[in-house]
Amino acid sequence: MPKSLESKIDIRSPYAIQKFTSEQYMKLYHDLYNLPTVSLRFFNVYGPLQNPYSDYSGVLSILKRSFINKTEFKIFGDGHQTRDFIYIDDLIRGILIVLYNEETTGKIYNLGTGTSMSLNEMYLIFKNKFGYDIPLNYVSPRRGDVKHSVADIKRIKELGFKPYRSRIENLHKYILFDEDNK
Repeated sequence: MPKSLESKIDIRSPYAIQKFTSEQYMKLYHDLYNLPTVSLRFFNVYGPLQNPYSDYSGVLSILKRSFINKTEFKIFGDGHQTRDFIYIDDLIRGILIVLYNEETTGKIYNLGTGTSMSLNEMYLIFKNKFGYDIPLNYVSPRRGDVKHSVADIKRIKELGFKPYRSRIENLHKYILFDEDNK
C-alpha cells in the first residue's frame, strides 16, 4: 500500500524520528512565520557514484559492488521486502518542480516512483545484466526495517512530475555506469 502524505508515521528508529521532527519544524516555521518552506520525503534514491561503503548506502550500490567484485550479497530478511527505488535524475527533476512552484509552499511531497520492487527482483535484474550469479546470504531482518515501502506520488504528479525513464531503463543505466570512466 502506498505511503500517503496522510499515513500514520511509524517511527522505528532515531533516523525516522529525526526526519519526522525536521518536517514538523518546517511546517511550524511556515505556519508561525510564513517562511516559504516545503518538505520532501525521498524514497530509496540510487545513482552513479553512490558510496557502497557508507553506513547509509542504498542497497543497490551495495548490490552493484557485490556483482562487480563477485562477492556475496547479504539480504536482511527473505528478499520479498519491497522498496520504491528512484533514480537520482528523477529525484532532481522532482525537487526542481517543487522548488519552482509557489503553490508548494508549506506542503509535503513524496519523491518516489509510485511503484515498488522486491530485493529478490532487483537481484535478478542485476544478475541478468551482469550475466553471472553471485552468492546470496539471507540473514535475519534488522530491527526496525520496514517490510514494504512505496510512495504515494499523487500530489507531486499534480505538478507534472513523472519518472523520465522506465524503472528498467534507469536500472540498466545505473548498472552500466562505469565509475572508473566518469
